[in-house]
Amino acid sequence: MIITFFYIFICNKCYKYVDLYIFLLYIINGGLNYLIIMNIKMKEIINKIYSYEQYYDKDTIVKSTQDICEYIGYLVEGSLKIIDYCIDGKEKIIKCIDANSFFGNNLIYSNMSTYPGYIIASSYLHIQFIKKEIFENELKKNKEFMIKYLNYISKEIIYMQNMLKIYSHTSSKEKLMSFFKYRCKLNNSNFFN
Repeated sequence: MIITFFYIFICNKCYKYVDLYIFLLYIINGGLNYLIIMNIKMKEIINKIYSYEQYYDKDTIVKSTQDICEYIGYLVEGSLKIIDYCIDGKEKIIKCIDANSFFGNNLIYSNMSTYPGYIIASSYLHIQFIKKEIFENELKKNKEFMIKYLNYISKEIIYMQNMLKIYSHTSSKEKLMSFFKYRCKLNNSNFFN
């Protein structure tokens, strides 16, 4: 296997990527948060219904694989990553999450009770945690909130489907072409930005 290195500049920061698909997954996973933009009204509702909030410093473990998911997390400020460790001890990034995004929301409605990976602060974090029952009550009584949340969930599913598409390609060239095709489709154009 040939390992390729390249550098990319984002917001005046230089990142070195071991392979192209790592960079593509970073973008598709919301690293640049280009798809999910939370509505101000939705933020206002979350500010009213959250159960408690917490602040974390960079590199702090927010949740571990032994922790039971009892709340839906809403990331107000900062970014986090969900990671797991391979048998050889290498860190694998499962997902990157930026501000104005939820986590634990899919898990809390599944039959899994613990987190699938370690949730680690990539930067300083401000998280609001919402009790499942309170969240459900708000969805029931506020149709606009429910529609915005369902839209958010739909976009998350589309992210996952496109990630799987890129993962399924064997060469970096195929992965890159798949990514370009995806970005053009997002813009309803033959071009992307």
